[in-house]
Amino acid sequence: MQIGVGYAKDNLNSVADMGLSFKTGNASLSNLGAFSNSISGCNYVIYIYQVNGGPGGLSGFPSGGAPYGQIQLNSGLAGYSYNAHEHVALHEIGHTIGLRHTDWQTRSSCGQNSNEGQLGAAQIPGTPYQTTNSVMAACFNADTTNGEFRGDDAEALSTLYPEGCGSTSQVPVMTNATSPSGDVTRSGVYSASQEGWKAFTPGGVWISEVWESPAWLAYEWDDGTHFIDRYEVHFSNGESLATRAPRNWTFQGWNGSSWITLDTRTNQTGWAGSEVRSFNVANPGSYSRYRLHVTHDNDNRADIVVVSITRLMLFGC
Repeated sequence: MQIGVGYAKDNLNSVADMGLSFKTGNASLSNLGAFSNSISGCNYVIYIYQVNGGPGGLSGFPSGGAPYGQIQLNSGLAGYSYNAHEHVALHEIGHTIGLRHTDWQTRSSCGQNSNEGQLGAAQIPGTPYQTTNSVMAACFNADTTNGEFRGDDAEALSTLYPEGCGSTSQVPVMTNATSPSGDVTRSGVYSASQEGWKAFTPGGVWISEVWESPAWLAYEWDDGTHFIDRYEVHFSNGESLATRAPRNWTFQGWNGSSWITLDTRTNQTGWAGSEVRSFNVANPGSYSRYRLHVTHDNDNRADIVVVSITRLMLFGC
């Protein structure tokens, strides 16, 4: 059934304008019944496993802002096509992220006229109140399903989980190191007119202390953790001073006791006099404090002579 799960994952990732993304990986089950795995870059894990039973599956609904963590796929599915496996996996994943049966009021897809109860059922704007033309209908024909989304399924997902992450910097425009909110810190500074907080405001610039290695710039929110999956480094110190552009660095998150490396960049050379470079975080996560930790600039006289960053922007949720 693993192939069908992979098809379901691809189906979900094909939804335009949805702010969720999905990966698959292998997990292990201990003798005590505990699951474990490691999939880099994932915020939550949904364990999918096979149990004895007729064709179908079982999962649950989200709680506390997290998806339901387990899906059971029944062994009775083994005699059906990959499309049927995909359909059931997609259906159960839908439940784990908050989707009810689209015919919950009647279960007419099962040939019934029974009401599952309205608790937790809310109509998603732009979708019909009740329909059987959905992968989330209570029942389906395992012999004829193509396993794909139907009707307004994709629209429902993009409406429920819009692609908003990454469009706006999560750091406010700073007017000093702690205003309007949060806290900007840095390793050192060339002069008071190039303070660290000025890399978080238009028209400003942070310039590190000369011959300081490493040089770093950090921002911390005072309202809890933020998920950051992309960042931008702006440089506009001019072509004659392009040696001040960062060359090697790590992007890090603070877990309360140590810095965790989330992204590593090397050999960032050839900066124009004014340039913006955008980077996707290799292993994003949720932290209240992030920093850019620079170990080399583009000046060959030393690891770092001086680093200049016009703007550091952090994007996510």
